[in-house]
Amino acid sequence: MAGPPPAAVAAGQWRALAPALAARGRMRLSYDRGRSYPQRYERPLTPDPPPCPAAVHIYDRDGATRLLVADFDAKRAATRGAADGAGQVAGDAAAFAALIGSCGGRGFGDISPNGGRHGYVLWAAPLPFGEMRRVALALARRRRCWAVSTASSAPPGPGTAAAASSC
Repeated sequence: MAGPPPAAVAAGQWRALAPALAARGRMRLSYDRGRSYPQRYERPLTPDPPPCPAAVHIYDRDGATRLLVADFDAKRAATRGAADGAGQVAGDAAAFAALIGSCGGRGFGDISPNGGRHGYVLWAAPLPFGEMRRVALALARRRRCWAVSTASSAPPGPGTAAAASSC
């Protein structure tokens, strides 16, 4: 018995998760397959998935976020000496999920077309930028391929956007 079509699954995931991730209710589209997310392509968040990769701002206008984003980058792993970048990414992402679970937290993740992975942990209350940055930097020291730019860029700049769709 076949499951639902992948597009239907993706649409359901977008509807469930994008509003929880988007601190400002807006998204930026990438018409170059995820290489850039120019401000001119910023739009209100839509109930249906966008036609291309999209990113959302994880910080609100006051510079607070409820979302810890873990960005596990295969290229970063390779430049830091990993023989198998994709394997390092998978291992680091699994270790991150185990750590969050051992602390009583819950999260979810996705796998990028380029082999990277993202982990998302929603906090009960928003944290100011400085506090979330310290959390991200401390956790990144434990993982070879965690790129902390998403969580450590000062809001409200474009570095505060986290990939939320890879349509």
